Amino acid sequence: MSVKTNGVLFVNKKKEKDSHPDYTGQLNITLTDDGETEAESVTSYRMAGWINTSKAGHEYISFKVDAEPIEKAEPDKMDDKPKAKQTKAKFPK
Repeated sequence: MSVKTNGVLFVNKKKEKDSHPDYTGQLNITLTDDGETEAESVTSYRMAGWINTSKAGHEYISFKVDAEPIEKAEPDKMDDKPKAKQTKAKFPK
């Protein structure tokens, strides 16, 4: 069995308080059966990220991944969804 992970974070346009995350998105974990059938299952989790500054003055992003999955779908059903245009995000320096 092999495990593949990918995810995405977007700027949180609904942020109203400092305690709300600066970024939100999801983490996808794909489990693949390396046998003859190549069966896969995908589980998605919500992610949130906050821009922070270290004591030394360096900016970084801390993040949290929810323990409960938000979705479980087979990859062939996910392929019917339109693909999102990918752009480069501007992260803090």
